[in-house]
Amino acid sequence: LKLANEVKTKREGEEWSPERSNEIEEHRPNEHPQMHKLRHNRMMHSQLSHLTHSHARLEEQQQNLQAQLTDLQHRLDSYQQPNWNLLSAKVDLIELEASVIRKEVKNNTQKMSDFDKVHSSILELR
Repeated sequence: LKLANEVKTKREGEEWSPERSNEIEEHRPNEHPQMHKLRHNRMMHSQLSHLTHSHARLEEQQQNLQAQLTDLQHRLDSYQQPNWNLLSAKVDLIELEASVIRKEVKNNTQKMSDFDKVHSSILELR
């Protein structure tokens, strides 16, 4: 992380681009070892810079996805709550209607029983 910060401070003012991160200098067989080390260090700094930018983009995307998930969860919660209230209200209404229908069936059964009694009485009177 220290090295990545150093790379950032060294490259202030320079715009990062994927082309720059892939810069690889040619290997020169007869070059001085110090130059080879310098070239290697530049390549490492370039790769670290690329990784730093990739990491920052990944963190940003992760935060965006987390925000989307949170928003979706809030939407689902707000969508489900009224539905549960609506369902429980409908269940209560159905229970009430069933109770009313039971009472009506009981009354109709009683009336039929009364009609049967009246009918049998009429038949006896004949």
